Amino acid sequence: MQPRGLFMALCLFAGWVEASPVEPRNGKIECKVVKVLITKFKEHKQANEYCTSVLSYTPKVTKYETKYTPVYVTKYETKYETKYETKYETEYTTKYETKTETKTGGPRFEKGECYEGSAKQRDVQPDAQPNPVRRHALAAPTAVVVRAAMEEPRAVEEEARSVEEAHRVFIEERTVKKPSCFDAYGPGNPITSACKCLDFPTPHTTTITKTEPTTITKHVYKTETKHETKYETEYQTKYETKYTTTTKPGPVATCFALRKDHEGPYAKAEGTSPGSKLKFEVTDVKHADIFKFTDGHSCKITYAKHPQQHVAAYPHDQHEPGVVKLYQEHPAGGKKLSGKIDIKDGYVSVNPEMKFAVSKKHFWIQTNKHDYSQYYYGKLYAVPVLCDYH
Repeated sequence: MQPRGLFMALCLFAGWVEASPVEPRNGKIECKVVKVLITKFKEHKQANEYCTSVLSYTPKVTKYETKYTPVYVTKYETKYETKYETKYETEYTTKYETKTETKTGGPRFEKGECYEGSAKQRDVQPDAQPNPVRRHALAAPTAVVVRAAMEEPRAVEEEARSVEEAHRVFIEERTVKKPSCFDAYGPGNPITSACKCLDFPTPHTTTITKTEPTTITKHVYKTETKHETKYETEYQTKYETKYTTTTKPGPVATCFALRKDHEGPYAKAEGTSPGSKLKFEVTDVKHADIFKFTDGHSCKITYAKHPQQHVAAYPHDQHEPGVVKLYQEHPAGGKKLSGKIDIKDGYVSVNPEMKFAVSKKHFWIQTNKHDYSQYYYGKLYAVPVLCDYH
């Protein structure tokens, strides 16, 4: 049976067919019908929720009150006054006077025919300059920009209308849905009268009282004196002399002493006559023999004290092949030694290209071999000296 038919049947049963269900003759009969409809449709919960919304019914009101109880507190505060004592101190500023002493460096090699420099100076590239910043004038607004500016208010108005519509839909969705048992009652007085037939608890107000303490502070002050020291500075100037030393390059040396390894002994001939063997056993360069390069591009090594004597190796010596001796013009079996000096570290490269070795008796030899058990192998270094032949 449809809800409308059910409603009419109930009206006939109650004896008031001629009356409208919206405007019943007797309020008690109407409330009876309302309650029968709610029972038939089994919508007690839905009807209560809906009528609570329609009548804006609030069955219970809770009221909160706070009572404050005074709590008295005494707060002690100290006020300080400061008394200053002045102390004086002296601060010194030192001004320096610089005195420079110039010294001349020792003998040095200069790059030339027989002197090589191994240190290569790297070209310094100038720092790359950053690209200049390019500044352009601001372009005039285009037609598209002007049109966008004109359309902006319209877009704001449409957005506001959209927000308002969304708010209205939200409110409608929030309203409690009307149950089927109230379909016969229209808006306004009919549905209000029907909802009043429901049994609601008597409205009442509950008051909850909360007691909180409130602090009332009494301030008590006392005064104390603080003693502080102020310092004042007296400035004075002290003068001191600083000594600096600059070294200017020493004289260019064309003579040199030969030494075994970088820190080894220096070379000295056993005698001054041709055929004297060169030995490394002098520890002071002042007592070493002095050598120099001659014969132009060939860089022949000669005995500086007696330039007619050259330095030679004897590769065909039967007992000590490669031993280095002094010799005069054309001794049998001797090969003149030539060389070049690295001005960076003094390393001497001797030609013909052979290994440099020193026997345990300190004799200097030039050899291609490396298995002589009685020899130490190393490098030969030159120390620049002035050509003073003692």
